[in-house]
Amino acid sequence: MPKKKPSTFEALLGPMLLSKIGEYIETPNFRNFKNSFFHHGPSVQTDEALKGKDFIVLYFSGAWCPSCQRFTPLLKDFYAICKDKANQEKLKKVDIEIVYISSDRDLVEFQKTYRDMPWLALESQKHKTSVSKKCHIANIPSLVVLDRKGRFITDTATDNVVAAGGFVEKVVEVIELWRSQKGVPLDEATFTNSGSNCIIS
Repeated sequence: MPKKKPSTFEALLGPMLLSKIGEYIETPNFRNFKNSFFHHGPSVQTDEALKGKDFIVLYFSGAWCPSCQRFTPLLKDFYAICKDKANQEKLKKVDIEIVYISSDRDLVEFQKTYRDMPWLALESQKHKTSVSKKCHIANIPSLVVLDRKGRFITDTATDNVVAAGGFVEKVVEVIELWRSQKGVPLDEATFTNSGSNCIIS
C-alpha cells in the first residue's frame, strides 16, 4: 500500500504540534537543543489542530532576542482579541492559530519561553531549519501568515501587530487587510525579510 502523501501543513510543520510544555526538565542531558529531535509535551495532530483556521501565523522568535521579548506581549494581545468571542462579530468570525517556531538555544530556554505562550509550537526541532528556509527567515521576531490552504499571505505581519497596539478596531483592520491578500504557494511567494534586528544562524 503506497504511503500517504503528507498534507501541506504536515510537510511544512511536521505531523504533530505541541499544545503546551510537558514536564519541566533542567538537566545537562537536554542542553544540546539544536540537535534534539523532539521537544517534550502534549501534542496534537497538525492537520486537526489547523483544520478550518482562516489564518495560520508562524511566529519565528527566541527568548535570547530582546526584540522578541518586547514583541511577544503585543502578539499575545492580538491573539487574545482574535480569540475573544465578544469580538467575533466585528472580526467576522475569524479563526486564527499561531505556531511558535523556536530559535531558543536549549530545551530549558524553550520551556521557559513557551510555557507562557497560549498557542501551538513545533514538536520536532528538525522542522525548524526547513520551515525557516522556506520562509526566508534571517531575522527575528518575524511573522509569516498563511491561509487555510497553507498559501502565503504576508511576512510583514509584525508591523501589522505592532500597529494594532492591542486595540480591537485596529486588529479588525489587520484581519481585513489579510483577507484582501490573495494567497500564493510558498515557493512562488515574494518575501521581504521584514524580521527585526536579531539575526539567526
